[in-house]
Amino acid sequence: MTLKEAWELYRSYLQAKNRAPRTISQYEESLRYWLNDWMDKPLVSITRTKAHERHVKLTKENGSFAANMAMKILRAIWNRSRRQYPSLPEAPTANVDFHFEGPRLLDGQAPIIPYELLPKWYQAVMQTDNPIRRDLFLFLLFTGTRSEECRSLKWKQVDLKDATVHFPVTKTKPFTLPLSDYLIEILERRRACNVTRVHFGDSEYVFPGHTETGYAAVPLLHGDELKRHPLRWTPHVLRHTYVTISENYATIPSHHARLLVNHASLKGDVHNRYNHASLGNLRQSQQAVTDALKSACGIAA
Repeated sequence: MTLKEAWELYRSYLQAKNRAPRTISQYEESLRYWLNDWMDKPLVSITRTKAHERHVKLTKENGSFAANMAMKILRAIWNRSRRQYPSLPEAPTANVDFHFEGPRLLDGQAPIIPYELLPKWYQAVMQTDNPIRRDLFLFLLFTGTRSEECRSLKWKQVDLKDATVHFPVTKTKPFTLPLSDYLIEILERRRACNVTRVHFGDSEYVFPGHTETGYAAVPLLHGDELKRHPLRWTPHVLRHTYVTISENYATIPSHHARLLVNHASLKGDVHNRYNHASLGNLRQSQQAVTDALKSACGIAA
């Protein structure tokens, strides 16, 4: 079995697990970019020494994150093939010295918006001239959703009457997000925004943008925004901030924070497999997190 054949087997596994097409595409691109010369080689020819040497090479040429990612993908492909062919040896990545991976940050960027800086962050956001951009910033913080899943949100996914947003394709699994009162307010403001209508007409996207995709680009700070904001941040920093607030400042069941951001379940956590939170349960927790965030930002109740 070649690495290419093993990848096809692993791709079928990912599809069976309903992994997002974007995730599968990223894996395939990573293989072509970092391990392309191995694709037609038999798995057994990829030795521990070769894996170690490739990891070192990728580290020097592409950085530690790329090196780790390439070896993680190889390991996942190998382990799936080994289930079908038990005679395969242990994955050669056993000889790889993986780099420590903390949050991926820009220079001068914190992993979260610290609690004491959230009022300044909110004030800076409210000075944003573009209402689409302003509401996108707020929606990212108050939901903790992944950047592209949020930016590509379509109105057909939104049910304001039922107070939910449905994400049919995510990094993990399809997900229905319960909305708090403030999130409903943001979406109602989006729907009624005349500026949006003038520039984008009846766009299918909640956060439309002048991009090839038709939805907003990754919202990185630029220009005067860098001066107004108390620190540099990315959408993933807002996701970290949401989880931090939900875990430390809101009184909700311990596993609800994980469910609200659609994180994959922890392997081996048998107990929570028996815990089936209802949408109503999660909505109460969503409201509690919203209230905690509003208090932190200095937003009037």
